[in-house]
Amino acid sequence: MPKQNTQFIIARSGKKTLPTFNISVGDRRTTVSLSPIVADAVKKIATREGCGLDELYSYIDRKKQKGVSRATTIRDFALRYFMEAGTVAGHRKAGHGKLIGKREKKA
Repeated sequence: MPKQNTQFIIARSGKKTLPTFNISVGDRRTTVSLSPIVADAVKKIATREGCGLDELYSYIDRKKQKGVSRATTIRDFALRYFMEAGTVAGHRKAGHGKLIGKREKKA
């Protein structure tokens, strides 16, 4: 299981930077920088697909196009996965479609 820090890293200046993730791609170890939301999405995909994170990262890497960074490939994969999984019925059930017009509830 990859070692993951799922929070933004805050520099002394207050600027947030992306955390790094140590992952296995095949027999190799490498590091990628991903936002916490993408890291969480990849974890959820692995759970839904019934595989480990390293197995999923290896699968994604096999689909990587030459000249495209590994981090970009992972972000694109996660976004496409959930876009393709979205259906009209699924969005309706989840209450999607009224996000912009909703008023935020006051605490």
